[in-house]
Amino acid sequence: MDIVKGILSRVQGLIKKIKVWRIVAVVVVVALLYQVITTVMMCSVVLDWDKLSASPQAQQIIIKDLSTQQYKDWLQEKASDDYIENDGLKLHALSIVNKGQSSSYVIMLHPATCSAIDMAQFAYHFYDLGFNIVLPDARGCGESEGDTLTFGVDDARDVPLWVDKIIELDPDAAIFLYGLGMGGSAVTVAAGEQLPANVKGVIEDSGYNDLEAVFKHNIDSLYNKKSFPGLAIAKLYAKSVKGWSYDAPLVEESVKNIKIPILFIHGGDDQIVPVDQSNDMFEACRGKGSDHVYMTGAAHCRAMHTDSVKYWRVVDEFILDNME
Repeated sequence: MDIVKGILSRVQGLIKKIKVWRIVAVVVVVALLYQVITTVMMCSVVLDWDKLSASPQAQQIIIKDLSTQQYKDWLQEKASDDYIENDGLKLHALSIVNKGQSSSYVIMLHPATCSAIDMAQFAYHFYDLGFNIVLPDARGCGESEGDTLTFGVDDARDVPLWVDKIIELDPDAAIFLYGLGMGGSAVTVAAGEQLPANVKGVIEDSGYNDLEAVFKHNIDSLYNKKSFPGLAIAKLYAKSVKGWSYDAPLVEESVKNIKIPILFIHGGDDQIVPVDQSNDMFEACRGKGSDHVYMTGAAHCRAMHTDSVKYWRVVDEFILDNME
């Protein structure tokens, strides 16, 4: 009987161990499934304009009220619709011809979660300086075709087409590129390409140097998750489902090739894109007529709203120094 009891005791112990391992295995599988499902949901939200705008988790980084309705009304009254095509997509811009018949132009790219109309207050300042304005809607934003935000990856390739269109109309055009947030990174990448001599300089506000690092920085605050394995899944999702890759060389490589002056502006209280990313870009461009300005207390894409007098003084001086 003692032998039988011993065998039964061992069998019961083994069964308990098996049950424990089953429970552990189920918990692990459920946790992994939860991570995968929520990460795919995160990818869908982050890379899709409509879902991004509606997501409660993303509300804390959605940039709102860049311009008041007064400026938007002004822009809608002044602007006409303009179009280019790239990668089979019809891409839209709001264009304003300055009443002074100037040959000075600025191409202005908006941040993520916005569209061209949201840049109205910024456009008003350049118009007041005598500039003609081109305000593209990024891919998947505003009136431009596409259902994917590429955070400047593909938008950068559209900038030279807008430049060429301006030069076709005005061969003597002096063009500046201006970008805010995602748009800032796009114009920086474009500046690393072989642009016509008509492009005199770039103004980059709140842009990033390394998109993957920005995603890693924000995943915890947005979704209360660690970046691994979620970010790896997001990368696969972006490439296989959305058709673009954010691990490809972008700003980090492009800044090394920039030969035109560029002004970097970054808010000292930017919680979305760390200030050190702006530092890295400036260091790569140092000695090329570039400058770097911190706006103390400014949040992401809020430098102009934090201290508009200083902001426009810095921007205007940069333009005057490089207008030729």
